Amino acid sequence: MHSLSLALSSDFVDPPTSTSTLNLLLSPTKKNGKNGGKTPSTLDPVLRMETRSVALPQLLALAGAVTAYLTVRPGVAAGAIDFYILDRASRAMRRRVGPSDVEVGDKMAQGGFGSVYRATLLGEGEKEKTGAKKGGGSKASSSSSSPSSPPPPPSTSTSTSSSSRPVILKIATEFGPAEAWMNERLARAAPWAVADFITAFDETTEDDIDDDDEGGSANGANGARKKQKKTKARSAADGGPLWLLWEDEGPETATLSQLMNRRDWPYCAEPLLFGRELRLPRGPRRRGAVVKEVARQLLSALDALHAVGIVHRDVKPQNVIVSQRARRVKLIDLGAAADLRVGVNYSPNLSLLDPR
Repeated sequence: MHSLSLALSSDFVDPPTSTSTLNLLLSPTKKNGKNGGKTPSTLDPVLRMETRSVALPQLLALAGAVTAYLTVRPGVAAGAIDFYILDRASRAMRRRVGPSDVEVGDKMAQGGFGSVYRATLLGEGEKEKTGAKKGGGSKASSSSSSPSSPPPPPSTSTSTSSSSRPVILKIATEFGPAEAWMNERLARAAPWAVADFITAFDETTEDDIDDDDEGGSANGANGARKKQKKTKARSAADGGPLWLLWEDEGPETATLSQLMNRRDWPYCAEPLLFGRELRLPRGPRRRGAVVKEVARQLLSALDALHAVGIVHRDVKPQNVIVSQRARRVKLIDLGAAADLRVGVNYSPNLSLLDPR
């Protein structure tokens, strides 16, 4: 027992022995007792692959994977360029439009997310001629300031200025910003696949509302009225209605649902698609030619949407038009669509692929 205690005490009090043992453990190599050679320690940088360089094939594989991720559909890189550069450039060049630039006509349709009207987009000269005063807006401006308000009455204007043109107006009470984004993206990437989009704006984008201080005290009550209107107007971001404008595709333009409900379907679609009636006797062959052309153009439009990362998610005859002006099938009503490139969805609280 005495010898064991002496041995243990010597191990703890002998500094040279403890130091030499520690140096042996920390050295990158240690001696092999059998052949006198050296074997690498577990702390050897070579054994731990700390000095190993990345091979060229690995770098090429990594670069290829990153390139594929950025370029393959839906194309993250192209989406970033469109979002940060092209979108801002197009907004800067676009004409600033407000409710006072639009004369609302007859209602075309009523849906759960808004109403669609025939309307007239006034030019600057026509706007002054018809007496569109600053801060006044059209009749629809006051009637649509809340989703529960009655629809705007038909316009009574008789303007015939060449600067004015017929348009289609949708006053969206829900999902307006998402639908505006989808239409703006496709107006740049695949304009032939969707209705010809012009612009979108809410009631706070009126030029007149932002200019209520230009006249100073000379404006008097008029300036106070403008400030009151600015307070009452709600932007789309605050839950107010968003106005979306499309070019009128022609008086004979109709949805696929309207054409299919006619007794002379599919022959009624021939003038819209081909500009004339087909020189074939009525029968299966002629009907098949029309239906085949409608299906071909519809699938081509869907492929164009998918090529830029947009999924419609609500394809049905009511959301497909046959344009008289373009002589082709186009998609409309993109409020439920999703942009897989940048993540824009009709409801930010739901995931892109949420079935709701």
